[in-house]
Amino acid sequence: MHQGNVAEAEVCFTQALAMREELADDKLALSLNNLATLYQMQEKYAEAERLYQQAIEIQEQFLGPRKLDLARTLSNLGELYRLEKKYKKAEQTFIRAVNIYKEPEQTMHRDMANVLNNLGLIADERKIYDVAEQFYQYSIAVTEHLLGANYPDLVFPLYNLAYLYQRLGKRAQAEPFYQRALEIGEEHLGTEHSLILKVRDSYASFLTQKPLESRKPGIWPRFFRRNSS
Repeated sequence: MHQGNVAEAEVCFTQALAMREELADDKLALSLNNLATLYQMQEKYAEAERLYQQAIEIQEQFLGPRKLDLARTLSNLGELYRLEKKYKKAEQTFIRAVNIYKEPEQTMHRDMANVLNNLGLIADERKIYDVAEQFYQYSIAVTEHLLGANYPDLVFPLYNLAYLYQRLGKRAQAEPFYQRALEIGEEHLGTEHSLILKVRDSYASFLTQKPLESRKPGIWPRFFRRNSS
C-alpha cells in the first residue's frame, strides 16, 4: 500500500471509529480491528495491540454464536505478537482462535488453515521443527479439504514445508513441495508475485545445492529460462 493510500485509509478508519465509539457493538469492534491492522502494517505495534485488545473485549461480549469475527481478530493479534517475537503470547492467541474454529456449532473455515500455518511459523522460528512440520501439514490438509488441491492459499504452507525440509536436509521430501508451490502459485498469482519470487529464489538455492546427476531432466533449464524471460 502506497504511503498516500495508507494516510487516506487511516483517516477513513479513524472517522469510522469516531462515528461508532458510542455504539460499543460488533461494528465498533470491526472499526477497531481495521485501524489496528493498518497500524500493524505501519509497524505501530503498541497502538495496534491496544486496538486489537479493545476489539476482542467487545466481540467477546456481543458476538455470541457469531464468533468467526472474534477468531479473525485473535488471529490478527497473534500475528502481531509473532512479528514482535512474543512467541508465547502469539501461540496462546492463535490457539484461542483455533479453538473457536473447532467449536461444534462452527463449520470448518478456511481461516483456520492460516492460523495453523502461523503456528507452524512460530514453532519453526523457535526451532521446534517436528511441531512446525505437523502444523504446516495440518494447514495444507485443511485447505485441500475445503478448497481443493489447486487453491492459491496452499502456496505459503507448501513453501514453508519445502523450506523446512531443505534446512533439515530432507531433500527428497522438499523438492515436490517446492514444485507444487511454484505450479499453483504461478497459475493463480502470476510469475512476478512477491511470494512466487521468494519461492523461486529458495528453489534456485535448493537446485544449486543438489547433485547434477539427481536432477530431473528439464527442470534446471526450464527454471532459468523462466527467470531470464
